[in-house]
Amino acid sequence: MELLKDRQLESAPEDSRTIVNLLTDQIEFANVIVINKCDLISKEQLNLLTETIKRFNTEARIIHSTYGKIPIKDIVNTGAVLTIYPI
Repeated sequence: MELLKDRQLESAPEDSRTIVNLLTDQIEFANVIVINKCDLISKEQLNLLTETIKRFNTEARIIHSTYGKIPIKDIVNTGAVLTIYPI
């Protein structure tokens, strides 16, 4: 497995997380998750991806988009609470 330090992306010298760990953490702790380029996959693939993300984070709002078009009101001033989790 590729480590963050393999790509010089670690947050501290002792950060030994893998890239998969980092991406999983981002999904688990997100308030809003945007799935872009939805036009490039089938409805079945999009449903599978959405359901997989929901298994990691049942609370996050999931937004589907195409060409990165997202109503600004969906991602700014959402009232979501910022919580800092220790790693």
